[in-house]
Amino acid sequence: MSQYGEIEDMIVVDNLGDHIVGNVYVKYSDEDYSENALKNVNGRFWNGKKISAVYSPVTDFLNAKCKQYIDG
Repeated sequence: MSQYGEIEDMIVVDNLGDHIVGNVYVKYSDEDYSENALKNVNGRFWNGKKISAVYSPVTDFLNAKCKQYIDG
């Protein structure tokens, strides 16, 4: 269990598309956990960069693909 609750899945984006560089997606097992994480990390700094946390409409990480990454 993480500091904010149980994590079901986590994706650290490794492609270089400008619109997605630095993105990390975390799926929590419960909405309350995700709300707590969002509230506590949004606006903080990591490695000198400000974290901008938002909810994502993606619910299935396996089928979530960046078109620029797929196209090469």
